[in-house]
Amino acid sequence: MYLSKLHPNLRNSQVRRDLSNPYECHRTLSRAVAGALDRGQERLLWRLEGTRSPILLIQTWSEPDWEALPREYLTEPAGVKLFAPSLRSGQLLRFLLRANPTVTRRSEGLEAEARPKRRGLAGLDEQMAWLERQASKSGFELKGAMVQSSERWRVRRSGDYPALMTLQVVTYQGHLRIGDPEIFRSVLHLGIGHGKAFGLGLLSVAAASASLVAG
Repeated sequence: MYLSKLHPNLRNSQVRRDLSNPYECHRTLSRAVAGALDRGQERLLWRLEGTRSPILLIQTWSEPDWEALPREYLTEPAGVKLFAPSLRSGQLLRFLLRANPTVTRRSEGLEAEARPKRRGLAGLDEQMAWLERQASKSGFELKGAMVQSSERWRVRRSGDYPALMTLQVVTYQGHLRIGDPEIFRSVLHLGIGHGKAFGLGLLSVAAASASLVAG
């Protein structure tokens, strides 16, 4: 995998548009790995950090070509590094995750209308229980985790989805211990939860003794 760190140019009108609409930001970032995406050989995960001096953190399976971004999109050359962590059972890591914790429930009403719907979890206990469930099936256990922030996003997306969507967005941080390295590696590759096209699901990890700044 590859990790990239981008400094978007706030004087660029397309940057300002993208930062106000995460779906459009995802479409723009995808240009860097368009060929691999077309072949079904790519999963682009990303997260926006900061507001006054924002940073875009991107994880890709293939090496990205950031020259494919619009002219003057960045204020400096992209920082790109290969990410091939050595993972072992029992390893303790720091983590940061911005995710969309949800539960699927069947609506009340007539049988024909009682279709399962995905709902965002707004309560702290529910949000932590969701993270525990993700950990149990993702090859790790939580060792001190907390909700750093919780907010509702109103986002737009084209296609078959509603034009305007509401997402419950939660940022988690803390420590985890790897149980199954292979399952955990797969989770690092694929991300956690829904809303990946909106900059959610990227699980950032670092050694327990290392600083985990901006992912």
